[in-house]
Amino acid sequence: MYADATNDDRHLSEIRRLLGQDVPSRLICEQMISRKREMFGDDHRLVREHKITMEDGGFKLWAEARTLYPDNGKEVEPPSAGDPSTRAVAGLGSPGK
Repeated sequence: MYADATNDDRHLSEIRRLLGQDVPSRLICEQMISRKREMFGDDHRLVREHKITMEDGGFKLWAEARTLYPDNGKEVEPPSAGDPSTRAVAGLGSPGK
């Protein structure tokens, strides 16, 4: 999450301000922030592009992530990125899918 990687929460503050009194949307947003921090706190990559599709009667999320701080031009994945247990808990399926 950008706010955690940069120690700058102005974007989160702006999202919260824009959601204002829309309680359902605000709850979903806070839940996603909390889940990201709990499950992937070591992953400071940012989503560049994403796509949500319907497949097999459910939603499927595809996202491309990029690191904020490339190591000599080489993308480095955090430990949680390849851990099958965190992928399954996050509803992302097995690493091969």
